[in-house]
This record gives sequence, C-alpha cells and structure tokens, in this order.
Amino acid sequence: MLIRFVLAIFLVVAPVSSKADGLMDIFNKVQKIQKEVNKIKDTFKGEDKQKEEQQEQQQDEGYQEEYNEDENIQQDTHITSHIEQPIFDGEVVIPDSGKTWYFKMQKFSAAACSRVYYSVNGGEPRFLVEFAGLPKDTGAPIPIKGLKEGDRVVFLVKTHYYGWKGPIYSTDSEYFISKKINDRKYYFRFEDAARADGRYNDGAFYFFEEGQMPINRYVRILSYNVYKQGDSYLFRGKIKANVDNIVESKIIIKDNHWKTSDVINLNFSNDSTSDGVYSFSFTMPSADFTKPAYTSILQVAYDRETDVRVRMVKPCVDKLAQQQTHNPFGGVNKDPFVFMGEVFYLKEGTSRLPNFNRLRRAGVVYTSILDITPRRFDEGFDGIGSRYEWFGIRYRGEIFLLKPRLFRFALLSDDGARLYIDGKRIINNDGIHPPRKRYGSVFLDKGSHRIEVDYFQGPRYEVALVLYVKDNGKYRVFDIGDFAPVVRVDDGYGIKKGILFDGDSYRLTPYGVRVLLKMKREVIGKDYSKIVIYGGSDGLSKNRLRSVVNFLEGLGVEARKIETVYSLPEDSEFSIKINYQ
Repeated sequence: MLIRFVLAIFLVVAPVSSKADGLMDIFNKVQKIQKEVNKIKDTFKGEDKQKEEQQEQQQDEGYQEEYNEDENIQQDTHITSHIEQPIFDGEVVIPDSGKTWYFKMQKFSAAACSRVYYSVNGGEPRFLVEFAGLPKDTGAPIPIKGLKEGDRVVFLVKTHYYGWKGPIYSTDSEYFISKKINDRKYYFRFEDAARADGRYNDGAFYFFEEGQMPINRYVRILSYNVYKQGDSYLFRGKIKANVDNIVESKIIIKDNHWKTSDVINLNFSNDSTSDGVYSFSFTMPSADFTKPAYTSILQVAYDRETDVRVRMVKPCVDKLAQQQTHNPFGGVNKDPFVFMGEVFYLKEGTSRLPNFNRLRRAGVVYTSILDITPRRFDEGFDGIGSRYEWFGIRYRGEIFLLKPRLFRFALLSDDGARLYIDGKRIINNDGIHPPRKRYGSVFLDKGSHRIEVDYFQGPRYEVALVLYVKDNGKYRVFDIGDFAPVVRVDDGYGIKKGILFDGDSYRLTPYGVRVLLKMKREVIGKDYSKIVIYGGSDGLSKNRLRSVVNFLEGLGVEARKIETVYSLPEDSEFSIKINYQ
C-alpha cells in the first residue's frame, strides 16, 4: 500500500524521456526512492515492534516483581575486570594487621537457599549469611574479629535444593573464581552448591581489611534468625544503632514467586534502649505460610545507611533442628551428676582465663554436654542475667570408670578454654581467638575422676565451646552421662552397676556411700512425700536394696516413706533406681 502510493507520486512528477540516458536517470531515481521506501518500512516496523513490546510488558506487569532479574542483577564492569585473571587459590592469608576484617556480600541471584560460612586455620565452619531469591540489597559489611597475622581463611557455601548440598570451598575452582585485589582486599564469585555451570554467577562477595571499603557507622544488624518451633516460626534479632532518632526497620516476607506476602514494621526509637541495641522476638503460625517456599528479609535504614539480612522461613529451615528454648551453655534445673557450670562476670578487656576463685559467682547452670558450635550468642542466661559478653564459666563434673582407659580429647572454643582432669591440665586453648580446636590425651585408672572445663567469652557476639572425645576412631561430643556414676532416667535417677557394691557383696562401698549422701543432700532433699527404690528380684539384689534402705533410714528418712519395688531386669545397667515424690 505504501509502495504504490510513493510510485504514484513519482509518475506524476517525473517527465518521460525517449532517450536512453533519460531512462537511465529514471532508473537511478527509482532506486533512490526504493531506498527511501525501505527506510520508511523499517521505521513503521520498529514502531509496531515497540507497540508489541509495550503490550507484552503490560500483560506481564504482574510478573515483574517475580522475575525481573535484569533489575536486580546488573553487570558490573569493575567486577568483570576482577575475574578475568584469577591469581590466587581462594585461601586468604592474613597479613600483619591490628585492624578488623570484614565480609561484604556483593550480590546473590540463585533461587535456592544458600548459606555462606568461613573457616580459620581449618577450624569449624562459622556462619556468615543466608540468601535466597533475588534480593536487591545484600547488606552492610559484617565484621570478622580476632583474626591475626598468618591466619588462613577459606569460605564455604552450602545450598538447600531438594536436600542440603555441599559444602563447597573457595579453594575449589569448579565452584569459585577469586581475585586478590591486594594483600588486604579480595573478591570472590561462586556457584551455589547445587550445580556448577562454569558461569560463577550465583553470588559474589568481598573480604577486606577495615579502610579498604566503606562500612556502616550508625546502624547494623547484629543477628537475625528464623527457627521452626513446634507449629510456629520464631523470628528473633538484634539491631545496633548509634543514633538517637527513629530507626526504620521492617521484615518483608516474599513467597516462592518473589511476591510480597507480608510486611512487619519494627520501627523503634533508639533512646529507649540502654546500650544502643534493640531486640525483637515474635512467632507466626506455620498455617500462615501455605506456599512451598518463603523468604524473610530484615531491612534497617537510617539516613543513607542501610543493612539487610535474609532468612528462609521454609522449606530449608524446616530441615534444621527445632529451636532449643534453653540456653546453650546449660539450664538452671539442678542435676549434681552432670557438668555444673559456675557463671562469672568478667572485666571488659579480659584476654586470658582468670582465677575464678577470686571472683564472685553470678549463677549456676547444668548440662551433660558442651556442644556449643560456633554461633552468635545474644540471649544472656535465664534466671541469672542478660550478660552475653565478658563472662566466664567453670564447668565441673565427676566420672567413674569400671576399668582403666585412655581418653583422647579435643576442645573447640571461642574465646579461651582449658580442660583439666584430676587437677592436671590436659588441653590449653586460652586467649582471644576465633573458633579454634586443640587436642590432648590422658590415661585414667579405674575409679572416680574429676573433670573441669574453664571457659571465657570476650567481646560480643560470637561463641563456641565443644568438648569432644575420640571413640572408635572418630571424635564425638563428650557426654558426661556416659561416664557419670548416676544418670537421670524417667522421673528419677539410676545408679550404675559397680558404683554401690563390689562383686557379689551387698555392703556399700566407700564411694557408694558418697554417692548416696550426695543424692540425699542435693537431689532428694527434705521436701518429699515418698521415695521409691527399684532393685532386682534375685536374692543378692534384694539384699542390696535392703542395704540402701537401711542407709537412708540412718540419714533420717522415715521407713513409712520408703517403698521398695523388685522390678529391675537382670541385664539393666543400673543396680538401683531411685524416684522421689
């Protein structure tokens, strides 16, 4: 239609010539007009294409928030230049420095839930951040304190994609590509642990010394976690604000299509806190989360300074252990046959384990295991106080061996810790340092032995304390209940065989007398209505049970309040069980 219109104009204005050169002129003019026509056609096509794209954009407007990767993941020429020639193997060696080092997530663009950790000198991995989806902001630099000259730092990534994958290490060139910008600044790009496709585009972060990049001075997220707790999700966090005005903070919850399903405002005024730390904790029922996956994003802002933390609500958090409601260092329920931990408050700046005998005890906790893997600790001690830095704990307990044994221990701690057996130091892991493991061995004879673990925590917020024992060639967490003379069972206590009596005797051993005295004094006490003692049904077991009853009556327990039950099986690990009401 357009071509015919243009040619018609040409036929009107162009005179006809019978000469050959006139025809040639006409032919040249036709070619020139044809070129102009093609230009006009292209213009109209471009306009039609633009209209089609606009229509498609309007149709897909509802999906922009879900899949707008171009907006969230921008190519950075500075980054590209960093990775053209990787020149180091992904392990950072800390140079001489008295400054703090920082981790700064630069981008994340994978759909699966991934977690980044770091490890110092081959020690236990320590959690840094979690990401999922397409967050626009990856948060402020996170300080990694306690690093010293010569420390070797590597990073790890774990990914939840139909189950946990990894970890993969920053030294693995299949998943990581790294750049040493200088001795005090490094850049990493990585694939998540679910799959390596050679593009290294799932995430990127910086690791640098203070002064190499900007850091937050006014607002910073200290901790943020989401736990599965029964039929609910527990949201808990702490925010540091060095300002006196209102700090904007909120939690945005995105569903699996990256659409906002909820916004929880947490705005607070910092002048209501004593130390500039604002805490929050609340639960939401699991029934509120009906889709396959949800991601929560904690955002904090003041003036032009922001910080962000990302935590999955489901599904990967559902695959973790349920959140424990008790303090990781121990509970307040008394049990004299596990570790008794005496808690002490220390002076700020303490750099070594103190002499606890010179300090006043703030409280007591009890635990059968020391299994505090590297983590943030900001909860304080239930029933004792809110102290979460500059404190020490002296754990004491007793074990009983029926035969001699070689023990090979390992002690992981952040900060300092020591292990003593019968007053002799076996492991020294003292000082201010990130999670670090030390080893020690001791041969112990048959009988009872005193065990003590001294620990102190320096500056907030990172802690770790794990006592391991080598068993069948592998290290596992040491449980004092495996070697204690008495253990809690059901609603009472079981006294292991070989503790109260020797061989075929029904006379109490000296050590058995000590155990029963301790039970009466520290467990049964005076407030009881009845004591039930369980024993075997054979003649020797009945005589032994009678010896225990006579001993308790000798301590003032009324005979009418003692009940005997002959129901312990012959293969029971206990010679006597005692319940009290």
